[in-house]
Amino acid sequence: MRAKSFVFVSCLTAITGPAMAEQSQSAERALFEALMQPDVIAIMSEEGIDYAGQIADEMLMGHVSDHWSTVISQLYDPQQMEEAAFAAFERSLAGQDVDAMLAFYSTDPGRQSVLLEVDARRAVSDPDILDAATAAAIDAHGTPRFDQITAYIEANDLIEKNISAALNDNYAFLLGLYDGGAMDGQTSPESLISDVWAQEAELRSSTSEWVYGFMNMAYQPLSDADLDRLIAFSQTEAGQGVNRALFDAYSALYEDISRTLGLQVAQMMMVSEL
Repeated sequence: MRAKSFVFVSCLTAITGPAMAEQSQSAERALFEALMQPDVIAIMSEEGIDYAGQIADEMLMGHVSDHWSTVISQLYDPQQMEEAAFAAFERSLAGQDVDAMLAFYSTDPGRQSVLLEVDARRAVSDPDILDAATAAAIDAHGTPRFDQITAYIEANDLIEKNISAALNDNYAFLLGLYDGGAMDGQTSPESLISDVWAQEAELRSSTSEWVYGFMNMAYQPLSDADLDRLIAFSQTEAGQGVNRALFDAYSALYEDISRTLGLQVAQMMMVSEL
C-alpha cells in the first residue's frame, strides 16, 4: 500500500526580496526534514521496487529486460522522489504559517510522534508485523486509547484521504496501460473510472485496517496526555496545513509514478507479443 499520512522554531525578520524568499524556503525545508520525510521516502523507495517486482511477476510473467530494471531503478530513485515530493510539499505550504508548524514539531510530543511514525512505517513493511498491528488494533476496539486513535484519524481525515489517493493511483496506473496500448479496443478512459470505483469498498476496508493498525502501533508509547496534544494540534490551522501538504506531496508523486509504471508495463507487454 502506498505511504500513509505522516503526519519544526523559525523567527523570520522583516526582510524583503530574494533574502526573504531564501529564508522562507529554508523554513519549509526544515519542516520537511523535521517530519523525517527523507527517511520515509527511503522506505517508500524500497517498497516501490518490491511492488514493481510483483507487477512484473503477475503481469509480465517475470519476463523483464535490463531496460525495465533501469527504468524501475530510476522511477523509485530516492533522490528524485524526494525532489518531486518536496516541490509539491513546498507549493502546498505557500502562504501557510510554517513557523507554527516548526514550533510544534521541534518539541515533544510533536518531535516524538515523528520518530514513532517513521519507526512504525519501517516496521509495517514486514507483512507479519502489519498483520499483528492490525489484530492489536481490533483487540483495542472500545478502549479509551482506541477512541483517541479514532479522534486523531478523524481530525486528519486519514481514511478518506488515503482512499482517494489509492483510487487516483489505481486510475493513473490503468491510464498508463491504456495510453501504452495494452488495453483492448473496447476500453475507454471512462470505463477505467468505473473499474477503479468498483474497488472502493475493498479499498475502504483494507485502508481502515491499515490506518488503525499503523496508528495504534506507532503511538502506543505515547501517554494519553501527549496523544491529546497531537489531536489538538491536528485540529488547528497549522496542523491541517501540515497534513494537507504531506498528502499533496505524495499524491502528486505517486500519481506520476503509477502512470509511468503502467506505461512501462504496457510497453513490455507489447514487446513480448512481437
